[in-house]
Amino acid sequence: MRFYKCFGRALILSDLFATHVEATSSCYPAFRAKPDYKAGATVSASIVEHMTEPCAPDLTNQANNKSSLCNADGTRPLAITRTYNYRCVDGPSSLFCQQGWSFDPASLYGQVAWEKLEECY
Repeated sequence: MRFYKCFGRALILSDLFATHVEATSSCYPAFRAKPDYKAGATVSASIVEHMTEPCAPDLTNQANNKSSLCNADGTRPLAITRTYNYRCVDGPSSLFCQQGWSFDPASLYGQVAWEKLEECY
């Protein structure tokens, strides 16, 4: 029962910190590094969003185990994987959609070639 209570609390807290994007029920096919994407092509890709959530330091656990799940500032790191739909942009930058993993929609340079649409499940 304790797991469910903590899990539910984490879900509620994660909602407080997440940027809200309209969710849809279906995802486009997952991105694959292939050379035939053109302007307007749609794919989905997952990204890990890093944020923090408030917590209370557990000083007893920290003393006994030399670790704590809570930082001194009263926060703990949180990583959430989300899946979004993307559309290959129009214009000359659409050529980057064909460049494989370098311009994966969820990569560092993905926004050059892909426009983030909505979160999907």
